[in-house]
Amino acid sequence: MVQLNINDYVKVKLTEGGYEVFNDYYNNLNLDPDDYLFIDDDGWLKIQLWTMMNIFGSSCYTGCFQLFEGNIVKIKESI
Repeated sequence: MVQLNINDYVKVKLTEGGYEVFNDYYNNLNLDPDDYLFIDDDGWLKIQLWTMMNIFGSSCYTGCFQLFEGNIVKIKESI
């Protein structure tokens, strides 16, 4: 089992729907989403776990559209 702190950074590759949720979240706060979109050269978004949960949590439910490519979240041991 891996121990993970919610302040740790994780990485995900957003799908089109994931980008939509991400952009809507920041637009609703009257903030520019691009100021918070930290994408590395391989296409991975680096984000703190608690922020990811805050942005995407309400969009994660049975039958929802896929937010992350392959539903993969890289944790600190793998990033």
